[in-house]
Amino acid sequence: MLRIDELVEFGCRFLCSVLYIVNDTFTTENPEKIQKFMRAVKGATDFILASPAEAYPAYIDIKPQMDSVTNRKIY
Repeated sequence: MLRIDELVEFGCRFLCSVLYIVNDTFTTENPEKIQKFMRAVKGATDFILASPAEAYPAYIDIKPQMDSVTNRKIY
């Protein structure tokens, strides 16, 4: 996973676009993994948008350094 602003070295964090890069060989040899990954990303996004207050603690479990008053407001 790579955020587009990091890819182009903007030096700012204002874009929320995410780019997933997969080479042709992996795509051809693993279509079921690609489908499962994309379903998981879509499911997580739907959960965050539908239940942000419920999703935030799960996010903090994975990335505890983001547990701050400021990051909660941003989230």
